[in-house]
Amino acid sequence: MYPFKKKIIGDVGYNDYPFPFGDSKNGKPRFMKTFEVLIETRVNEILNFFETREECQRYVIENELRMYLTDESFYKADALTVRNYGIHLNRQNTFTFTKKEDITKHEFLNQKEMEFDNIIQNPPYNGILHLSFLEKGLDMLNKTTGKMIIIEPATWLLDLNPNSDYVKGTKSNHTPQIKQRISGHVKSVTIENFNNEFGTTNTVPFSIVEIDFSQKFKTIKFKCFGYETDVQNLDDCNLIGKRSVIEGILNKVKSDDMLDMHIYDPSKKNKPDLTNAAFIKTVKIMKSVGYASKVYTKKGIEKPNADTYFIKDEVHSTQYFQPYVELCVEKQASISDKVPMKDSEKNGGYEGESMAVYVKERNSFEENKILLENFKHFVFNTNVGHFLNIVLPLDQNAGPKRSSIPFICDKKYSDTELYKKLRLNSEEISIIETTCKKFERNSPWFKRYMCGPDSVSDKEVNNFINNL
Repeated sequence: MYPFKKKIIGDVGYNDYPFPFGDSKNGKPRFMKTFEVLIETRVNEILNFFETREECQRYVIENELRMYLTDESFYKADALTVRNYGIHLNRQNTFTFTKKEDITKHEFLNQKEMEFDNIIQNPPYNGILHLSFLEKGLDMLNKTTGKMIIIEPATWLLDLNPNSDYVKGTKSNHTPQIKQRISGHVKSVTIENFNNEFGTTNTVPFSIVEIDFSQKFKTIKFKCFGYETDVQNLDDCNLIGKRSVIEGILNKVKSDDMLDMHIYDPSKKNKPDLTNAAFIKTVKIMKSVGYASKVYTKKGIEKPNADTYFIKDEVHSTQYFQPYVELCVEKQASISDKVPMKDSEKNGGYEGESMAVYVKERNSFEENKILLENFKHFVFNTNVGHFLNIVLPLDQNAGPKRSSIPFICDKKYSDTELYKKLRLNSEEISIIETTCKKFERNSPWFKRYMCGPDSVSDKEVNNFINNL
C-alpha cells in the first residue's frame, strides 16, 4: 500500500499512426511528448514517496497507466516510449480492440465505473464517432481534478453553418451539450492541418483540445494555423473570428429571396414552368482542403498546374481556392436558355440534366440572363460573396449552405454599396475583409491552412495577421 491516492492515466489511440505529430526539428513526435509529460507530471506529484525517480516512474507506468488501442502498432509505439525509461510496459493494463467495426461495443464506450485522472485521446475519425469518445472520456474523467487532451477532426468547433447538425445538435450529434459540459474548463485549443503527418486527406483540419476540470479559465489560449490569441469562449475557436459577429452577418443577409429558391433539381418530379428562364450550372459536392496535394508539394510549393485550382476576382485583383468560392455556380459555365447537361461519362457516354441555378423574374431570356450575370458578380467579385462561401461550407454536402446565400441580382453592387444595403456595421465589415485577406491565394495563413505547419512558420503567420 502507498500513502497516496492512486490515479489512472488513460491513453486512447486509434489511427494508423499512434503518435502522428512528427517534429522535424528533433525527430520526436509531438503527441509522444504529451504522453511523457503526463507521466512525468504524475511522477513529480508523488516522487517524495519513493527512494529514486526511476522507482517512481516504474510505479506510474506499471500501475497507473491504462491504454485502449485499436492496432498492435500502438502497443509497440507505447512500449518503445516506455522503454526509454528502462521499463517494460504492463501488457495487462493495455486493452486492444480486435476489430475496428467493434469499437462502439468495446468496454471503453460501455465503461461505467472506472474514473480517470488524466486521459489522452486520439479516437476514430469515421463519421462523428470521435464525439462519442469525447463524451465517454468526459464521463470517465474525474470531475474536480481530471485533465484530458484530445485530437480529432475540428468540425465540431469550426462549423458555422446555422443549419448544420454541429450547430443545432441532433439525437446523435451532441456538440452543443459537449461544449456546455466543458465550458470554463478548456485551457487551450489548437487548430492545424496535420494531413501530411497523418498521411490523410481530411476535408477539415484537426483540433487539439486541452481540458482541465481542476481550474476555471476566463479565456482560452487559441492557436489557429500558427496564429496565437486569447478568446472568450469555445464558440470563438473557429477559422473566422467572434461567432456573435458572424451570426450577426448571417442574420442580416437573410431575405425573402435566397439561393435555395433558385435551384433546378432534375431529380425532382414536379418541375416548374421555366419558359424564358436563364440557367447556369451549379456544383453539388464541394472539394476540400484535402485536395491540397494536387496544388502544393509537401513543402508548400505550388505545383505547375496550381492556376487551375484558383478563381480570379477581377474587381479586387485577388485569387481564391476554387472549392471555397464556386459552390453557388460554376464561374466558367455559360448562361443558357436551356438546362445545362452533365459532362459525358467516359465509360457509358451518359449525358443528362445537371443541377442548375435559374432565374425567371423577367419576361424574356435576355433580361433574366442579366440578372444571373449580376448574381455571378455578387458571388465572384464582392467581399460579402467571398465571405459567405468561405464561412458556410465545411462538409462535402453543399446543399444546406444554399439557404443562407442571398440571391442578390438586381444590379452589380460594389462592396461599399453592399455594406450599406445589408446594414453592416464596422465590426462586421472588418471581419468580412479580414477573412477575405486570410483566404486569398498569396496569404501565408492560407498556405499554412492548406499545407500544414512545415510550410509557413508561426512568426510569419502572426506577422501577417497582426498587420491586416
